[in-house]
Amino acid sequence: MSSEFRTRTLTALRWSAVARVLQQVLQYLTLLMLARRLGPEPYGLVGMVLVFSGFAALVAEFGFGSAIVQGKTLTDEQISSIFWINVLSGLALCLAFLGLSPFIASFYRTPALTTVARVVSITFLSGTVGIVPRALLQRAMDFRRIAIADISASILGNSVAIVLVFLHAGVFALVVGTVTSSVTTSLLLLRVARYRPLAVLQPRSVRSVLGYGGNLTGFHMVNYWSRNADNLLIGRMMGTTALGLYSRAYSLMVLPLSHIVAMVSSVMFAAMCAIQDDKPRVRQFFLRALALVALFSFPMMAGLFVVAEPFVVALIGVSWSGVVPILRIFCWVGALQSLGGPLGWIYTSQGRTDLMFRWGIGAGVALVGAIAVGALFGSVTSIAWAYCAMTTALMWPGVRIAGQLIDVGLGDVARTVVGPAICALVMALVVWGVSRVLPAGFGPWRRLLVEVAVGALVYAVTVRGARLAALEDLPSILPARVARVLLGPRASGLPAPSAEAKG
Repeated sequence: MSSEFRTRTLTALRWSAVARVLQQVLQYLTLLMLARRLGPEPYGLVGMVLVFSGFAALVAEFGFGSAIVQGKTLTDEQISSIFWINVLSGLALCLAFLGLSPFIASFYRTPALTTVARVVSITFLSGTVGIVPRALLQRAMDFRRIAIADISASILGNSVAIVLVFLHAGVFALVVGTVTSSVTTSLLLLRVARYRPLAVLQPRSVRSVLGYGGNLTGFHMVNYWSRNADNLLIGRMMGTTALGLYSRAYSLMVLPLSHIVAMVSSVMFAAMCAIQDDKPRVRQFFLRALALVALFSFPMMAGLFVVAEPFVVALIGVSWSGVVPILRIFCWVGALQSLGGPLGWIYTSQGRTDLMFRWGIGAGVALVGAIAVGALFGSVTSIAWAYCAMTTALMWPGVRIAGQLIDVGLGDVARTVVGPAICALVMALVVWGVSRVLPAGFGPWRRLLVEVAVGALVYAVTVRGARLAALEDLPSILPARVARVLLGPRASGLPAPSAEAKG
């Protein structure tokens, strides 16, 4: 059975990787077409609304999706009750957001936000419909069906946005594209999961997961506002253009990073829940997954730091050049977040969302305080530096508190990621040297392509020469033929757990 579980885990990782890579490519292509035509202001308007809508979506979900994946025994009545509770909460939030839209516009002193917020409110209802079918597919380790739904919805949503921007829809190209993707995702998840909820709503039946879901939601709420305090302050104090630059810098950093972490996250969470009582095996799973995340995230962040200027100018135009210094600061934040994010797998797989919530409160207060100090200096760059400094300071206690649940310390994490970190640093130094000798007449696109090609080659050679342990897990997410070309006939696979997965 352990061999069967390993095969299911590797297959899940591969499908998750395919979905994330394709979604990232689609988002970058869409950004390439939209950002030049729209400029910073529409992105600033959307960023203002998303501060509130993202929070409302967290409340609607209430951690029930993760509770379904983590729970050892759940009945059909419980799952159906969770489905209807999520849908009703999504409907309530949709109606509430419709009514609060004028107040959101008033807060930002931007009347145009009223209509934008009302359109975005649709995503509250549509998003809650897909929570249960996605969780059931994750619980069953069926990431192929999830990938089909996510990729299809991404194609449709981005296509709608592109068509609308050429029809001069302005900010609504972004908003309607997002709504289209949300609605399509949920409908496709219902279809591919073949899930039909029972006509049952028994609030008492979900009491067993309320503590888990409530603490997880509490953490996400605190974490959400602490990580969006910068957007809130910039939008209120500095206006849409400043927020557009700042949010675009953060998005350019987090877009590839979020896909790398998410590619592994949902699979590893489901796998670690399935073996949650075998602590040594959970520890082994966690560290090897962390090494795999670092193998991709570190070179992305180091490379993005070096090529930031040609990357921004080539991709979205010279009018966005103010993004460059902010983006470079966020590259260090991104490297740290790629390590800090997976710590959540430990809390949730071990059922300790209560401890996760308490940590979130302390870390959130510290981060908001740092952002407020940065805002006193009156620039988006000072806020980015403050965000960076506090993220760095929180790394050690974050690892220590979560790691104690499975006997992982900061030293274990450091030894796990030091190899990819050194290889990424070597790559960045070589690319920086190349950038200094390229002819001045090289345009941003030619400069970017040369620097990226050199960086990819240097990093591939460096990690192969260093014989990093994380390379052994690459075949879990690469097609077999590609893996053989890159790595040769090497052994592969995550360690096989000693318990089989939950049905």
